[in-house]
Amino acid sequence: TAGGEVVTVIEVLSPANKTAGEGHHLYRRKQGEVLRSQAHLVEIDLLSQGLPTLALPETSLSALPPWRYLVSVSRAPDRERFEVYAIPLAKPLPRFKMPLKQPDPDVVLDLQTVFSRCYDNGGYADFLDYGQAPSGHFSSEEQAWLETVLKEGRSQSDEGNVST
Repeated sequence: TAGGEVVTVIEVLSPANKTAGEGHHLYRRKQGEVLRSQAHLVEIDLLSQGLPTLALPETSLSALPPWRYLVSVSRAPDRERFEVYAIPLAKPLPRFKMPLKQPDPDVVLDLQTVFSRCYDNGGYADFLDYGQAPSGHFSSEEQAWLETVLKEGRSQSDEGNVST
């Protein structure tokens, strides 16, 4: 805002946030500070491993459909209610409403578009090895989907390496 007030805090979780130790402790402390403030909290967890770290109650996690990634929105001052987006591996990342300060309306954030732009601009396709299976534990359905995607990635990579 013009007065320098923090309206919405957006956290993209890192491995340090989800691993036992100082990083997890520091994140939880900062999370608590935000939840006690008048700022909204948006947490984006694109890591499929690690400790449960989002602010939403763990009992809420068991009620969700199968997911690999999560987005959680906690609006001040109603901290008892969360907007949760559970994302399976094979689905695009969601569009969700980013809360602003009243009376301004929410804005829609297309997380897949943001992720894709970061991936493209970061040049990750140039150094990711699609010949290697990703680490982690995957269901048979996820594994089949991954094999298809990796095969497509290898094809595109091979096509890009052809010199003319």
